[in-house]
Parts: sequence; structure tokens; C-alpha cells
Amino acid sequence: MTTPQVVNADNVLDQQIYQRAISMQDSKACETIVNESVKEECENVANALVLTDQAVNDLDKKICGKIKLDRYEDECEAKVEAILSQQKADEKAQEEIAKQEEERLKTEEEAVNTGDYTLCDKITDEGQKASCKYNAIASQAVNENNTELCENIGNEEFVELCKQNVETFN
Repeated sequence: MTTPQVVNADNVLDQQIYQRAISMQDSKACETIVNESVKEECENVANALVLTDQAVNDLDKKICGKIKLDRYEDECEAKVEAILSQQKADEKAQEEIAKQEEERLKTEEEAVNTGDYTLCDKITDEGQKASCKYNAIASQAVNENNTELCENIGNEEFVELCKQNVETFN
């Protein structure tokens, strides 16, 4: 059974030093605390905060194992795990974007090579779809020296650009 702590000048100062040491994450600042249990807790908490920051920076849960306070160790591991999980999710999203881009480029290449601009309709992004159609139709229009094909693009700006290319290259 613990006895209630008497409020006196030393206890008040110990708490102020404790708060300052924790906010600065400086366990050495705890050394001037008079109450031994408060001093030990101060050092453990300050060290736990420093180790947690290090574990998060290094993305290394093993560092959390050096923390003497169980709840702080658990919190440290949870923080590192959350970051690692987010990184995995971000990597997966990037892989998906790269895969979609690769598919888009394949579709566009096939449309240009075959002269079949309708293949571009597989592309979901409207800007990329328009670009694909332009590239496929403009290539065919230049090869056949036929500005009428440019009308199939559907975008006035691209139609005019296509016609200019046909005239320039033929």
C-alpha cells in the first residue's frame, strides 16, 4: 500500500523538473529530482520518448524493446507498425498506378500501331484518352496524308493540331 505523497516544496519542484525533463526528452535533467521513484520514472519516460523517436525514425521496432515501461514500449511498437503499414499501402498504390500506366501505354502503342483509335476508349482518364486518340489518329492521318481523319479526334484543339501536322509532314 502506498502512502499519499505530502505536498511540499521539494515535491512541487520535483514535478516541475519532471515536466521539463519530459518535454525536453532529457533524462539527465531528471538527476536533480529528490524523490527516487519520481526520478526513476522521469528517466524511464524521457528515455522511452527518445527511444520511440529513434525507433520511428529508423523504422525499427527492436529499438522499442529497450524501453523499460511496458505501455510506452507497446505505444512505440504501434507507432512504428502504423508507419510501416502506411508505407506498404503507399507502395502497393504506387505499384497499381505504375501497372495502370503501363497498360495505358500499351493500349496507346497498339492504337497508334494499328491505326485503331477506338482502342483508346479502354483508357479511363479522359485527358489520357484524348491524348491517345490524338496520337493514333494523327499518326494515321500523317501516314495517309488525310486531314479528314483528324475530325475523329473530337477535340477542336487537337483536330487543328492534327491537320497542321498532316500539312507539315506531307
